[in-house]
Amino acid sequence: MVRARRWLGPCPSCGVYFDCVPKMIDEETGEDTAQLGNDAVQFNQVKPVELERVSTGLPGFDRLLGEDRVSGTAGMACIAGHTVQIAGEPGSGKTTLLLQCAQGMTRSRRTGLYIATEESKEQHAARAERLGRFSSRFIMSNETDLDEIFFIIEKYSPEVVWVDSVNKVRLKEYKPGSKAALAVAAEDLYKFAYKKGFGLWLVLQVDKSGTDFVGPKEIEHTVDTSLFMEKRGGIRRRLLVEKNRYGTADPAWQDYDLVKDAPLEEVPLETAADEQMERQSDGRSAAGGP
Repeated sequence: MVRARRWLGPCPSCGVYFDCVPKMIDEETGEDTAQLGNDAVQFNQVKPVELERVSTGLPGFDRLLGEDRVSGTAGMACIAGHTVQIAGEPGSGKTTLLLQCAQGMTRSRRTGLYIATEESKEQHAARAERLGRFSSRFIMSNETDLDEIFFIIEKYSPEVVWVDSVNKVRLKEYKPGSKAALAVAAEDLYKFAYKKGFGLWLVLQVDKSGTDFVGPKEIEHTVDTSLFMEKRGGIRRRLLVEKNRYGTADPAWQDYDLVKDAPLEEVPLETAADEQMERQSDGRSAAGGP
């Protein structure tokens, strides 16, 4: 048994994550003063948790994340461990979208931590110039080691954490960038978010062909919400919902325009639907259809 005065990532003895149990120790006797409880209760005594929705500042994005049936508010369900995965190939606009999301959520008095594993803080600062001012509640780190990421989260106690991307998170026991490393990193981050009670966003990169997901499908069962950003030609992007435990959206997509040196602009659903019908009509005409 290993005893420590602070939280540890992996156990120094066996290397297992999240196996440390917090206890109140009497300084004089060294004995555990906590009483063991029984968390098994009658099911009809369990009360449902009211989901607190937090807006991203992007109405279309909020709609995709789900709407509370009682209050009618949409957005991220900021309850213990709500984990959102957003995948897509490089250049599809994932980072710009999440920086806008971080900007909106921290403006609503939420503390946010952005773990930028691929680009430096300075590169992100240059990218964010087009988005306007960020709240002082928004913190950024370039840490890539998983243990150190846990320590940073412990230090700042953020309410929302973004990891961009989880592909670059390093674990001592695994080859960097491997599917095994990605799966373990995502699962450990999810467990930590659930334990500490913060919202978690995981960015996953796919190859440019879009055929090899390099992990997202392997960890999709772990996350609560799975999104995919696809290129639609030119400046148009489409964010698709592939899974969401905290609500459904109709339609399950939102279009964006990615213009150089400007924020992502949400395309009204009516406009996107009309454009889609027009393209389908042009396709039928070209094929000689009715």
